[in-house]
Amino acid sequence: MQGREIILKEIKGESIVGVIGGLILGGVSGGYAAYVLKKEWGQLWGSYFTLFLCLCGIVCGVGILVVAIRQLRDPMTSAQFKKNPDLLQMADELYANIIYRDKYMVLSPRIIGNAKEAKEMAFTDEIFLIYIYRHKTNGIPDQKLLKCETARGTIGFNVFHKKDPEIDQLVNTILQNCRYARVGYTKEGLAYLEQMRKLWREDRAQKKAQGNL
Repeated sequence: MQGREIILKEIKGESIVGVIGGLILGGVSGGYAAYVLKKEWGQLWGSYFTLFLCLCGIVCGVGILVVAIRQLRDPMTSAQFKKNPDLLQMADELYANIIYRDKYMVLSPRIIGNAKEAKEMAFTDEIFLIYIYRHKTNGIPDQKLLKCETARGTIGFNVFHKKDPEIDQLVNTILQNCRYARVGYTKEGLAYLEQMRKLWREDRAQKKAQGNL
């Protein structure tokens, strides 16, 4: 299977989930709104608020449904392609020239990709900052990602249940293959990231003006 086929299959799967989710959200919201209008309208002020929430649910459901159907018909309308127009070409190159692969990442000589989220990939020369991101809900840890900040966005590797030695090995693999990468969510690291993204944008603009993109 070519790299672009993997990407398009993933987008199609997400679109189908979106269609189902939009139908459920809109249908449930519309059904409950009809129940309120029939049984409770005017009896309590709470009915007005409930109807407002139902209306929000209907609008969100229709919105999700429209976007999902549009992506299902034409995957190129996905927001991912707006962020990275080179995605399909990169995917073809990545999966045709794999030099390393584990449960987290896929590597080719020029590209690094997320093994579990195929749309997340970047040129190795466009990885600028690496750090651990942790999130808690009500004081309970529920997310732990190894984030790679790139010229075009972010790649996040899920390392929630992984111990430090395994994470260190993953970081070292990235550093060995991404020559501009730095480690650490620090003031200096963020300044470096901002500067590298600025240089990247200027370089892209110059190449585009010269007709090299």
